[in-house]
Amino acid sequence: DNISLRLSQSIGNKDRFSFNTSWQQRSGESVQLYGFRDSSDGSGMNFDLTWTHTYSARLILNLRSSYNRNRNTVIPYFAYGADISGSLGITGNSREPVNYGPPNLSFTNYGDLTDSGHNLRRVHTFTNGGGITSLMGKHSIRTGVEIKRTRLNTVSESDPRGTFTFTGNATSLLDASGNSVSGSGYDFADFLLGYPQTSSIRYLGADVYLRS
Repeated sequence: DNISLRLSQSIGNKDRFSFNTSWQQRSGESVQLYGFRDSSDGSGMNFDLTWTHTYSARLILNLRSSYNRNRNTVIPYFAYGADISGSLGITGNSREPVNYGPPNLSFTNYGDLTDSGHNLRRVHTFTNGGGITSLMGKHSIRTGVEIKRTRLNTVSESDPRGTFTFTGNATSLLDASGNSVSGSGYDFADFLLGYPQTSSIRYLGADVYLRS
């Protein structure tokens, strides 16, 4: 959805003010391999104010100030549902309701069981600037300055529930040197036995808030 509004007003013969604003609302879904649907939504707004002053037919002043805000959120499919990891006795991962669900499972012969991580991103941009336009016959010279400040706020966790990777290594045959025999072992058998080859967990806690 998009909404925009534009206003323009002249004051006398030398001054003109214009104001523009727009608003946007968006939503979507990301479908994972097993049909899990991670939802996303976002919004944006923009305000822009411009003042134009005509000193003479050859000299024009322009001043502009604007503000833009953009927000986007990703909510995992399992968020706010059952605390599956906790019920299974898995510890060390996030206990925040937005990160509830099973751990991510990675296989060699099967598709991975996973969904997106929770993400909240807000970007604020403040812009101020102005300049003078000089008209000289068929030519014009424009000078000016613009100052822009952008503030980025992010709350993001890439692996809050942890990931277990099963490759078949635990159920493979071993040769005389103790190395796995190629073609032996089965990743799903490792999973049933509860023997992942590797595991990982989020690096930052849920209370970490990043700003730049």
